Amino acid sequence: MTELAALEAACRAAPDDDAPRLVWADAVGGERGEFVVLQCQLAREELSPAARGALIRRHDELLAAHGIAWSGFEDCRAARSCSFRRGFVEAVALDVRRAPWTTIFERAPLVRSLRVRGIAKTFDHQDDADAPESGVDPVEAVTELLADPALAQLAGLELDDTMRYDITGDTEWHHHSQSRADDVLEAIAPRLPALRAFSVQRETTPRGIAALLDSPVLGSLEQLGLHLAKPTPEQTRALFGKLPRLRALDLLYSDIDPQTFAALPASVVELQLPFGDATLAALAASPIAPTLERLHLSGASQPRDLAPLSAFPRLRALDLTGVTPDSVVTLARLSLPALRELCLLDTIDAAYALELARALGGQLACLDVIGQKDQAWPEDVRAAIAGHVRTGPYRNRDTLLDTATNTRAPWLRYGFVELYWWG
Repeated sequence: MTELAALEAACRAAPDDDAPRLVWADAVGGERGEFVVLQCQLAREELSPAARGALIRRHDELLAAHGIAWSGFEDCRAARSCSFRRGFVEAVALDVRRAPWTTIFERAPLVRSLRVRGIAKTFDHQDDADAPESGVDPVEAVTELLADPALAQLAGLELDDTMRYDITGDTEWHHHSQSRADDVLEAIAPRLPALRAFSVQRETTPRGIAALLDSPVLGSLEQLGLHLAKPTPEQTRALFGKLPRLRALDLLYSDIDPQTFAALPASVVELQLPFGDATLAALAASPIAPTLERLHLSGASQPRDLAPLSAFPRLRALDLTGVTPDSVVTLARLSLPALRELCLLDTIDAAYALELARALGGQLACLDVIGQKDQAWPEDVRAAIAGHVRTGPYRNRDTLLDTATNTRAPWLRYGFVELYWWG
């Protein structure tokens, strides 16, 4: 075993410890070693906004230049995306039709979270009444995955593409889809191991939520993602009551009764929610408001009143999609003493941007306005921001399950690398 291989094994043996990673970084040296040190420093130290912003800027430069090559998936078209955490790839989205899922450990030995893609079944009804099928059955694929002893290395599991597709013609009107997330949850929920993070990306109805409620995995989860979930209010309250260790909850596209937020576990510090006035008001009145540190709000129903954000005195990272000029003005006038990261999508007039920058810029380590053109942010706006300002064309904002919620580590597009896209 080479020296680097031995150091890598030490990192794998102590996944939550920075020390072996920093020793590995010192041995490797160069920009690769610098990147490990940067990510560990950003996840560990409390720095001034300007100092932190400088590190984030350098981090982004290194990731853009070398992220794909350093990922280990440069020649693997089965991997769509990955995320670096504390210097190494720890999360991967993998199409299991294109490569065995266990091959991720050969390329990225420190992977702890896997998004399973490519588990959809397609039925083509165009030329044959018996509807020839193709693809991988989601229930069978995930059941097989859970039976593999190599799964023990994973702390996070994210399920995507749990779908059935029916094709009856050549146009989009002849392509029909149906989520099979409920079927998958009923099959695997009783057998899920003691994961720290679990997510289901496709539509889940009360039937699937009922299966999850009976799963022993809830007792160990620190992160839970239920995109497109439609639980009853009673199920939501019951679910919150069975998650004693929960720190991060992603319900970004789900249909959730805001009144259930009163039952959120006190341990939650990170939320991703669809938002509107009722959602934000209910969250501000919930027991977790004084301790919430990260919040991502997105959806078609934008709030007219952002004033309730002042109920979150410890909020460090805020991601708002589709803000209006009036919302920016309101945001600039709020007291958000702990805010260090802010993401605003859609076009913002320079005058409003300057008001925001003058009000909050001195405390921001990162202002993320990806999707806006550089000229929308003149020098006087940039000069008012203490930290790093991300601008430029829109890029994929997808994120992967992070199995160690660390609110000191940067949050907005941090460590994410898009590798390949498939249909």
